[in-house]
Amino acid sequence: MSLLRMAMAGALFAALWCVPAAGEEGDAPSGAEAAASTEADASAEAKPEPPKKKKRKRKARLTAEQREKLTRNMALNDERKKLQRKYPLRSRTGRLHLAATAALDEERTEDAVDILSKLTIARLNPFEAARTYQLRAFAAYANGDPAAAVENFQNAIAQEALLVDEEIGLRFNVSQLMAGQQRWAEVIDSLHTWFEYAVEEKPIAHYLLAVAYYQTEQPDKALEEAKIAVDLAEEPKEGWLTLLAALYVSKEMFDEAIPVFEELVLRYPKKQYWVQLSLLWGARENYKHALAVQQLAYEQGLLDEGDELE
Repeated sequence: MSLLRMAMAGALFAALWCVPAAGEEGDAPSGAEAAASTEADASAEAKPEPPKKKKRKRKARLTAEQREKLTRNMALNDERKKLQRKYPLRSRTGRLHLAATAALDEERTEDAVDILSKLTIARLNPFEAARTYQLRAFAAYANGDPAAAVENFQNAIAQEALLVDEEIGLRFNVSQLMAGQQRWAEVIDSLHTWFEYAVEEKPIAHYLLAVAYYQTEQPDKALEEAKIAVDLAEEPKEGWLTLLAALYVSKEMFDEAIPVFEELVLRYPKKQYWVQLSLLWGARENYKHALAVQQLAYEQGLLDEGDELE
């Protein structure tokens, strides 16, 4: 059992640092092909079937909670649109925003900062201020200053002038940036607020919350969120699966960990996952399955040391 925990320690550490940059969720890796079956032999009856990829389905219908959020967000959007009509973007502010946006697009960050410095927040209406803070946040992020980016995004949100969908996006940016700074308690608060408004659940949001809970020594909540992240994802990322597997192993929930490792060897067929899957079967005192898993890995060329096949 101690060997299994040691094997999982590195995987858990790696999973905790799979935090994407703000606004960059990344494409889900494609699933790996199933492990090739071996020829029939004396041990064939003890050999488990190669794991089969899980079929994942997205929920087509909105839940009652989602419908409630959508109704509330639509009403809030109507209020924001009225505010934007009352406080439109004036011509000078609009020209400077366009110039700053062009500079950011061309990676002329310092020019963008200089342009935005010409705008005094106290003289702007709420909608203009929100847009200005938003552009300052992008400039700060481009300059490698995530703390300033977070502050400016939060100031943009505080104006209560942006449409709800855009504000939801900014709140998620804030959560990601805070995670990158290891501000875990704030990540939890930020994501809880994001969940209050977001109609569509993002698997990555649950993953970030799982990491934040783990880092703040709340393993039960971390496990719950990690399970949701993996269940929601059509193609769960490697770090998400290793985090879930490691949390199961840390609680000695070996029966629950085995299917996760089976998915890992399917999607990301690496030596360590085959070895850990074999160790799990060994922890369950099912040594025939433990050996059979090693044989499957050996036949794929993933085990090449004689002392690994026991």
